[in-house]
Amino acid sequence: MKANTSRRSRFAFGHDPNAYDRGRMSFSPWIVDWALDTSRFQPGHRVLEIGAGTGQLTVELLAAGANLTALEPSDNLADLLQNRYTGGDIQTFEIVRETFEDYVVPHQFPLVAAANSFHWLDPAISYRKASEILDTDGRLCLFWYFPILADSDVQDRVNSIVREAELEDLVREPVGYSESLKEVLAEGRNEVDESGYLRCRDWMLKPRSILYSVDEYVDLATTYASSKNVSELRDMLKSSVFHTETSVELVVYEYVCIAARS
Repeated sequence: MKANTSRRSRFAFGHDPNAYDRGRMSFSPWIVDWALDTSRFQPGHRVLEIGAGTGQLTVELLAAGANLTALEPSDNLADLLQNRYTGGDIQTFEIVRETFEDYVVPHQFPLVAAANSFHWLDPAISYRKASEILDTDGRLCLFWYFPILADSDVQDRVNSIVREAELEDLVREPVGYSESLKEVLAEGRNEVDESGYLRCRDWMLKPRSILYSVDEYVDLATTYASSKNVSELRDMLKSSVFHTETSVELVVYEYVCIAARS
């Protein structure tokens, strides 16, 4: 995934943390397991997670036994994350309310992970800093997922609505989506390699189908819209697209790129 050339909305995702949490899905445990195994992760390893949100990847890292430091600069998202995962039996987890660019690294990490967040970082800083804080044999694991409606006609109707709301980033063109996505991800791997600091050593892209309620899908769509026109978008989708449907099928392309120091 290439770095985002416009990062003005990177802090807007905490506008409605509960809706964000309802809409955003967790990653499949198998793809996280594959990434951790490929990265030679061992329980007890120190892991830095960048942009933890409300824990869509966090939950899998903690379940794997990570000694986890999670960076989350949004207070609203961090509050939800803290209420969910701190205390009780979890003693190897801390939340730092800072950006990756501002974070003063106390030590090196064998694993740095980011889910749906690394493209929001300044590439003039992100690749160099990630390389510097990795152990000699450490790995950077970059996760994303890309959902599209399985019904192309419904996706086309959604596209017309989000274009009307001037939210072009939410458009998913059904025809050729898989191939165009592969091209974008290949460009992202080239960006990693060309940074001079890191090199992508392994990657995986796999689709899975999931069933969402209409409300869950609308919550998901509005998380991509950040804080812009969220209420308007929610009403438009429910009134103009989903007249009778109670659920929708999504095809979710889960992707991970694993990079090491050059």
